[in-house]
Amino acid sequence: MFDRISFLAGIGVWECDLATEELTWTDTVYDIFGIPRGTPIDRHRALDLYEPESRRQMERLRSAAIESGTGFTLDIQIRPKASEVRWVRLTAVIEKEAGRAVRIFGTKQDITSEKAAQNKLQSLQTELIHLSRGSAMGAMASTIAHELNQPLAAVSSYLSAARRLAPDESKSSELAECIDGALEATHRAGNIIRSVRAMSTRRDGRREELELEPVLK
Repeated sequence: MFDRISFLAGIGVWECDLATEELTWTDTVYDIFGIPRGTPIDRHRALDLYEPESRRQMERLRSAAIESGTGFTLDIQIRPKASEVRWVRLTAVIEKEAGRAVRIFGTKQDITSEKAAQNKLQSLQTELIHLSRGSAMGAMASTIAHELNQPLAAVSSYLSAARRLAPDESKSSELAECIDGALEATHRAGNIIRSVRAMSTRRDGRREELELEPVLK
């Protein structure tokens, strides 16, 4: 019954003698590490399959647990094969005799599928947040565009009318230049508003070649 439950849950039991560093594994642990069942195993061979960061974290927690006589739980990554990475949930408890730590034992569970599901969920959540923000930005951009385009259009109309209504004799080059500059500024502002609105709208990207020098000037 225990073997069947361990196989279904992907959980194996392990033990390490702290004096000799010899390991004792159940069949499920061998399967998780991709080592033939019953193969004599020591701690150094097992550690060679750990990813470097996981090994550092595990060693730190293991030393602290041995010193304090407690235990720890840690999700680690191992590499049974060069092209395969697995997530393993490691639990460990220190066993003492006469007040001295003599062995460490616990369980190892393959949680690769669980981690993959978590990563998928996180990716979907990130995409949902992005879509929500994009929708909010689009609504805000539409409101701003609606509110600003009207006064900009009015300013442009007033400037055009001023250029037409001004007496010819008062149309100095300075006045004409001011009116033309103001009209150009209103048109530029309208283009900026349209660009911001377009950026906030979700659409497929478009690639085109540009000369960098004019853009950087």
